[in-house]
Amino acid sequence: MRKIKYKIIVLLTHIFPEELLTKIAYRLKMKKKLNLRNPSSFNEKLQWLKINWQRRVISDCADKLLVRDYVIKKNLKHTLIELYAVYKNVDDIDWKNLPEKYVIKTTNSCGTNIIVRDSKSIDIKSTKSLLKTWLSEDYGREHLEFQYSKIDPSIIIEEFIESDLPLPQDYKFFCFNGIPKFILCIDERDLGTGKKKKGFYNLEWEYLDYIDEKKSTVLKNAKRPENLDDMIQAAKILSEDFPFVRVDLYSEKGRVIFGELTFTPMGGMANYFKGDTDLEIGTYLELPQKKYKGYVR
Repeated sequence: MRKIKYKIIVLLTHIFPEELLTKIAYRLKMKKKLNLRNPSSFNEKLQWLKINWQRRVISDCADKLLVRDYVIKKNLKHTLIELYAVYKNVDDIDWKNLPEKYVIKTTNSCGTNIIVRDSKSIDIKSTKSLLKTWLSEDYGREHLEFQYSKIDPSIIIEEFIESDLPLPQDYKFFCFNGIPKFILCIDERDLGTGKKKKGFYNLEWEYLDYIDEKKSTVLKNAKRPENLDDMIQAAKILSEDFPFVRVDLYSEKGRVIFGELTFTPMGGMANYFKGDTDLEIGTYLELPQKKYKGYVR
């Protein structure tokens, strides 16, 4: 069923304009009309950026491999985890020479990660099959986030981040015109079900009542990272070229670790916000005057 749905959506993106499909998807998900002429909410402004600010740097920084060059350019190489290998073809992976623990990712989408805690127990056949599927699919067209469609699909194998938790706490800095405004902390993730707790905090690590508890499990007492000031500074540097970007970081044993840059969180259709929070956050985002199309260099 998913394969059929995927093929239909991709076909539609080749037939109908991006803006029309975005409006339809927004109506179905958010249960309201998308105002692109005069956007006011955070979600609406993300949709405007998605359609009207298609700069190549967005696509390059959404690429899990090329973004490393951007981080280095910003003099933050020390935040990068070790890159073990890059492959274009699944069959070229040298499984025998990989360390005991590592993480496999594809560069052209979101959520396509495989965490390997014991290299001896990995099912190589099923892993290769999954990776081939991920590489063949156009995540950008499927989710109407076309920055991903411009990425050359590759497989990267990276260092496993050691943590006292099953997975390290994830700190997502929402940055507007180069200024971090607040942080989404993700913790207590269930590896089996994918469920997790999340909570928003300001830069002083005070809890922000942004989440509708009927739609999401909240995290109200997350531990403040000991190097929060260093993380804020890294987020400032990495976000300075964009109207909006979410800078995802980790903090382990006093070290700031780069995760990724996300330009359209939840595809610009986050429906878990409480009350007028979506509108409040929208006031932080000043849309640029100049428009760009096509993600050309």
